[in-house]
Amino acid sequence: MATLTNFGKELRVARVMTGTTLAQMADFLKKTASFVSAVETGQKKVPDGFVEKVLEFFSERGYAFAEDKNLFDLAAVANLTCPPPAVPG
Repeated sequence: MATLTNFGKELRVARVMTGTTLAQMADFLKKTASFVSAVETGQKKVPDGFVEKVLEFFSERGYAFAEDKNLFDLAAVANLTCPPPAVPG
């Protein structure tokens, strides 16, 4: 199993707490489940607008992230540690 970033951990906790699947979240975000999983594990960067959509998704399900968990900051840190994209060769 891949290691989750802190951003990914927060998403996973929110999904568990709301009884939401990765596929349901991905559908709402208009992304594939494999892409969302790759974002959670730091294999893909958190794209622009992603955090806002995540917050909207969980807000609609009555879930609020803890005040000390700033998803924007966690996403920024995750993006700093994300490996560069593979160069075709």
